[in-house]
Amino acid sequence: MKHAGALVLSLLLLAGASLPCSASEPVHEINAALRQSWVRPDAAVTALERRLAQGSRAERALAAWSLGQVLFEDQAGPPQLQTLLASLAGHDDPLLRAAGEMLLALRLLATDQREQAGTRLGLALSAVEAAARGDDDPALAELHCDVLRLQARLLARLPGKLPQALQQLQAASQLAQRAGARWRQALALQERARLLADHGQQAAARTAGAAALPLIESQDDPLAQASLWLGASRLALRTGELEAARRAADEALALAVRIQAPMLQAQALLQLARLQRTTDPGEAAAAVRAALQLAQAVPAEPWQPPVRAAAGLELVKLGRPGAGRAHVESAVWEAPRRRQRVLEHDAASWLRQLDVALREAGDSRGAVAVYHREREMRTKLQQRELEAAGQELEQLYRGQHQRREIELLNRENALKAATRESRELLQRTLGVAAALMALALGLAMLLYRRQRVAHRSLAASETLLRTQSERDPLTGLANRRHLLEQLQARGLAGPQAAFEGALLMLDVDRFKQINDRHGHAVGDRILVEVARRLSQVVRGRSDLVVRWGGEEFLLFAPALPPAQVRALAERVLEAMSAEPLVLGELTLPIGVSVGYAAFPLPPLAQPMSWERAANLTDLALYAAKRRGRGRACGIVALNVHGDAELAAVEAGFDHACRDGRVVLE
Repeated sequence: MKHAGALVLSLLLLAGASLPCSASEPVHEINAALRQSWVRPDAAVTALERRLAQGSRAERALAAWSLGQVLFEDQAGPPQLQTLLASLAGHDDPLLRAAGEMLLALRLLATDQREQAGTRLGLALSAVEAAARGDDDPALAELHCDVLRLQARLLARLPGKLPQALQQLQAASQLAQRAGARWRQALALQERARLLADHGQQAAARTAGAAALPLIESQDDPLAQASLWLGASRLALRTGELEAARRAADEALALAVRIQAPMLQAQALLQLARLQRTTDPGEAAAAVRAALQLAQAVPAEPWQPPVRAAAGLELVKLGRPGAGRAHVESAVWEAPRRRQRVLEHDAASWLRQLDVALREAGDSRGAVAVYHREREMRTKLQQRELEAAGQELEQLYRGQHQRREIELLNRENALKAATRESRELLQRTLGVAAALMALALGLAMLLYRRQRVAHRSLAASETLLRTQSERDPLTGLANRRHLLEQLQARGLAGPQAAFEGALLMLDVDRFKQINDRHGHAVGDRILVEVARRLSQVVRGRSDLVVRWGGEEFLLFAPALPPAQVRALAERVLEAMSAEPLVLGELTLPIGVSVGYAAFPLPPLAQPMSWERAANLTDLALYAAKRRGRGRACGIVALNVHGDAELAAVEAGFDHACRDGRVVLE
């Protein structure tokens, strides 16, 4: 059995459940087992599986989260990890389900699937925060710290989300401080400092990094100290404190040698090589060689390819592009055999760094070859992820689509059979018309009537099929196709058409949580009830209610005065929240968020297509969600000229709201 016992240090630092940081003996045991996984993964798995069966619910959740990190090897996961995830997903305890969501998010973040990771982290954070109210279990505090840091890592990858990421790390640091979790507090401070440094806030980064130093020195575990000193060295290099970076790297190396931790030794040596590259190239080259010897001594370890890749990049920068490129390409070749898509994403990143290093070294031809190889690898990875997503969607909707297709096909075949039977009977009757004219005339009239009935049935079936193609099969509402036909009929759709009328976009709040907790059947009943209440709110045939997609609905009111749009949005909110939906013993409140606008928008009445109007209304909807859900938010003014400024508003909606180009109410 292979386990990711010695994960790459970046993953270890992210995981956070690595070293003891609370006064709880079970937490000490869990963290000790996770530490042990770096050298004896089998023993660590045994210890963590034993902790899963005993202790408080928070301790069992922390043990599950730690065990999942040990088992984490690839995107698909070894059988043990898959079994663990399946058991956590169906567990009655929401805290254990939250541990499973954190593991799924960690796996998704490794392949940069941000949206899916955000959904998983939202569920995990809600469950952990709910459990943390009034519960001072040390294991729960450590789990809470980790989910906050995971969410900060996700937010840091999203445009414009740096303040929220820093806020989450600050909250994690304060939580760790209150819980006496010095290790996690140091990790949160270092991660916050790295984010600040990466975004040019060097002074703030130095302050955050300095706050972590007393916590590093107070650690009673040399492995904890070694990893933290290595993080401090990397941070000091980012902020330009070269002497501090050298001292921290020396501390990390000395500790790693003392405790015989080859992974940390190799990474500390590579850090020293980076620091000595310009001042003492000979010493830097010797450090790289020593790191490579450590990696080659343990070829089966999962951390060996990343160390070889980093060493190869350093050799290129030290003026040895041939040898350096060979080491990087060897690590890239090894990646798919180790951790499949997770490490393949790392391999693509190594190739991108090698491309840059070769260009800086003057090897343009080699850089071009590496660039094309990196593009090819990323294309294959993206195609594989698209195929996986497509398979999931296909499995989800295949049954419903097949049933609908079979029903329509059977109906069409029955009508064709009836028409064919009538035609054959008519032909036989005409053959004896000369002998039995009177009777034939009577029969012909009878058959004519039957044929008319058949044709009417066929026409009715065609009308039904056309109607079904323009209606949502679940709610019975119009779909996008029907909306487009209505807009074209009104002259509001087309290359030169300017959209006029009021749009309301609404989204069912926390619908994903309802689906996950109660099942898709309950989710479907929620959607049907929302459609029914919306249909009661509209003013008559002039308004059109559309199932926009998923849990989103669109209301098009072509003749509604702009002054009355807000009132309509309030009526929608009131209709949804008036009473909960009762399904047997289950009572579910219905909450929605609404975005609205009446076009053309004052004061400049800038003409725009209906697609752009719908997109602006959708942005207003998400503004309502950010303000707390269960409310309406509308665009009442738009101060822009031309398509270019409109496109800029769509690309930076929040900024446009702040500078007055968009006015919300």
